[in-house]
Amino acid sequence: MALPWVPGWKSSASLLIQASKDSVLTKTDSEVAMVSDPKNIALISIEAVPDGMRPLGLVRGSTARSRNIARDITAGLKNLVGGEVTSYTKLMADAREEAIYRMQEDAIRMGATMVVGVRFASSMVSQGVSEMVAWGTAVGPIDGQ
Repeated sequence: MALPWVPGWKSSASLLIQASKDSVLTKTDSEVAMVSDPKNIALISIEAVPDGMRPLGLVRGSTARSRNIARDITAGLKNLVGGEVTSYTKLMADAREEAIYRMQEDAIRMGATMVVGVRFASSMVSQGVSEMVAWGTAVGPIDGQ
């Protein structure tokens, strides 16, 4: 299976796995079949299912986070002078990572090795509470490949 979306990959017995933000591992197809750590589910934003893979279904993850009074006071002061509200930026980044992890857990329950078409959305659920949602299509190797 050629993986044209991964530069330099030629072997049909290998699959790109995102082990963490900082490191990438290669695993053989038999090792991939036993993915048990959600962080080992590769996340790809491409729209098409790669050759040799089959779609397994929609996977999703979400989390709702609330602000706290200290962040609100800091944000209010920041509004006066302008600039980035770093406490909110961190809050949303943490929420995004949690939503991704939960989506990867959902993919493992389906037997997937990868999630394609990954998307994110956020919304305000109620005053001071925001939800972050991640979703995509779980895919796994075609049987016998």
